[in-house]
Amino acid sequence: MCQGKILVFVNVSFADPGNFFASLSLDNEGNLIIPKLKTGSIILDPFLATASAQLTEDPAYQNPGPILSSNQNSFDVGGKIVSLEDRIKSLETRVKEQDATVSAKLAEATSSAQTTSGESGPTPEVNLTPPDILLATGSATLANLKVTSEATFSGMLAAYDLNISNSFKSLGETTLGKTLIAGDLIVDGMLSITGSSLSNLSILYIQNSPLAEGLDIFNGKVTIDKEGNIQTQGKITASEVETNKLTISNTQIASSSATLAASIGTGTLPANTIKITIPSTLVTLSSKIFITPTTSTDKVLSVTNIIAGESFDVSLVSPGPDEIKFNWWIVQTE
Repeated sequence: MCQGKILVFVNVSFADPGNFFASLSLDNEGNLIIPKLKTGSIILDPFLATASAQLTEDPAYQNPGPILSSNQNSFDVGGKIVSLEDRIKSLETRVKEQDATVSAKLAEATSSAQTTSGESGPTPEVNLTPPDILLATGSATLANLKVTSEATFSGMLAAYDLNISNSFKSLGETTLGKTLIAGDLIVDGMLSITGSSLSNLSILYIQNSPLAEGLDIFNGKVTIDKEGNIQTQGKITASEVETNKLTISNTQIASSSATLAASIGTGTLPANTIKITIPSTLVTLSSKIFITPTTSTDKVLSVTNIIAGESFDVSLVSPGPDEIKFNWWIVQTE
C-alpha cells in the first residue's frame, strides 16, 4: 500500500460562449433586467420566484414551483403569498452566501497549495531574485539600459558604440584597434606621451629586444643597425664629438646646420725646402687643417697662407736635410 498526498490547484472560472450574460444587467434596486424572454413553460424552484407572467405546472416536475397569484407582483409559494421584492432579496442573499462559500473554498485551496507539509501554518516565504541582480538569457534584447550604480558583467560585453564620461580601467589584457587619444598617454606611471613629446622618468629604451634588427628614422634617412652602426643620407651636425674610433668611408662629410666638410690626403715636403702648397677646393678660412708626419723628424709642420677654395701651405721654420712625408685632413666648420 502507498499513501501520500496529491496537490491540486483549483481554477474557478466560467464560460459564456453565446455572450448571454453580456445582455443582462441590474438596476439601482438590484433587480435583474432581461431584454427579452421567450419560453414555453417555466418551472420555478420552491424558494425562487422571478416570473412576472402566468406560470404553468410541469407534470414531470415532482416539486412544482410557485404559482403566480392574481397579483402580478406576488407569488404563492407552498400556500404562502410572497411578494416579488421579497423573493428578489432572498435570491440576492443566497447569491451572496454562495459567493462567500466559493471564496472560502478558493482561499483554502490556495493555502493548501502554498504549504509543503499539508498542515496548517504560515505561508512560506517566496524567494524572488532581486531586481538589481536579475539575469537575462542569451536571447534577451534590451532597447534601453540605464545603470545608475555599479554593473558587473561576468561574460563578454559587445557594443557598437561605447561612451565613458569619467574613467575607464582595464585590469586584464586589452586589445585595441584604431585608437584615438585626445589627451595625454601615461603608461605604467613611467612613460608619458604629451602632444609631440615622449619622455620617461628613468631610461628610455628603443628596440631593446634581442630580436630587434634595427631602427629606421625618417623613412630610411637615418638607420641604426643592431650593431650600433649609423647610416645617414643627410649631413651630421655636432658641437663636439668624442669617440674612440672614427672611420670615414667617403672623402666628404657634410652637415646641414653647421656645414662639416672633410678632405684627406698626403703630401711630401722636399729636402732643403721650407714650404709646400696643397691645392684644395674644400678649404675655407674657418677650416681646421690637421697635419700628421709619416716620416721621423724633429721638425714642426705648420699650416699657413690659407686661400679659401684654392689651397693652403705646409711650412717649416727652417729647412731640413731630408724630405718629410705627411698626411693632411681638412675639417670645415661654421
